[in-house]
Amino acid sequence: KRKFADVTIRCEHHAIEANACVLAASPVFEKMLRSSMTEGSTRVIEVDDFAANVVEGFLELLYTGTCTSTASWGDMLLMADKYQSDGVIKICLAIMQSTLSVETVAPYFGVLNKLCHFEDVKSAQEEMWSKVKC
Repeated sequence: KRKFADVTIRCEHHAIEANACVLAASPVFEKMLRSSMTEGSTRVIEVDDFAANVVEGFLELLYTGTCTSTASWGDMLLMADKYQSDGVIKICLAIMQSTLSVETVAPYFGVLNKLCHFEDVKSAQEEMWSKVKC
């Protein structure tokens, strides 16, 4: 349980507590919480397109810059993209580059191909591709 939590993220029958000041690192969450949208008035954010462990891993990255979750790095990267969290995108890319293996190459490239419009993603993809070719 997070101290002084003032926002609840609902995901897959889970209620995950968070702090608005930390979520505001994401311009998407910031706009949701500042606006007169439902999220701003109720302080409840519904996330229905990511598993709870992905949301928890994403939040851990926002809070600490590290992640002990077993969630997929690709899924956390997709969540970071959706919520425009550049810092989390960079962390996910760095971890994906360092954990590239026979088992991860296909899922990683599947995600990276969806996000190849970002320069950081293109660079990471090229770096990983050079490792795969060797």
